[in-house]
Amino acid sequence: MRKLTCKERDTILHADGHYEGWSVASSLTDVHGEYGEPTIMTTWERDGRQIKDIRHPYEGSYSVPDRAPCEHYEMETIK
Repeated sequence: MRKLTCKERDTILHADGHYEGWSVASSLTDVHGEYGEPTIMTTWERDGRQIKDIRHPYEGSYSVPDRAPCEHYEMETIK
């Protein structure tokens, strides 16, 4: 797993258009913190390549800035 900057992540996911060809491989939205700290995780997949996004929102809110910076990772390629 390799950590990406927001710019690197956007360059990868938007290379052919806004998420063109990418699908959601997995997701978890726990904005109310039912299972721990409020978290939104999305893993995007295309041709065995996966990019994982993690957001840290304030409990129950999508409209205010997140409580911590977002994180992005490139996962090992699935073969």
